[in-house]
Amino acid sequence: MLYSQTEMMIQQGTKLEDAATATEWPFTAKTLAVALPKAYAELAAKGIEPKRQLPILGL
Repeated sequence: MLYSQTEMMIQQGTKLEDAATATEWPFTAKTLAVALPKAYAELAAKGIEPKRQLPILGL
């Protein structure tokens, strides 16, 4: 659950520093402080990183 939710947030452009408060998590703040950086790093290694621009619609 954490991994898939994190991937979805990254695809929406959520940065790591905003991830803990961007949605409701069923985990403690301490757990998120450890797990989210690891999830972001694993996904970044796969090329999944927050977008830095808005998508162009209507193409």
